[in-house]
Amino acid sequence: MKNTKKLLTDFDLSDLDMYETMVYSHNIKHMTKEEALQVIINNVEGDFTQLSEELEIIAEQQEL
Repeated sequence: MKNTKKLLTDFDLSDLDMYETMVYSHNIKHMTKEEALQVIINNVEGDFTQLSEELEIIAEQQEL
């Protein structure tokens, strides 16, 4: 597994789709940026095709 925490830290939020932005905006009030992005990844339960392109890349790297 690569250093996906750094990838989440450096993630450009403008790459999120509208739904991901809504989920992120809700969760960022209660958790870190990395945690909020990880929740979005976890919510698709392994079907990474549901994620925006850049977030999908990070999710796939986490699986390695």
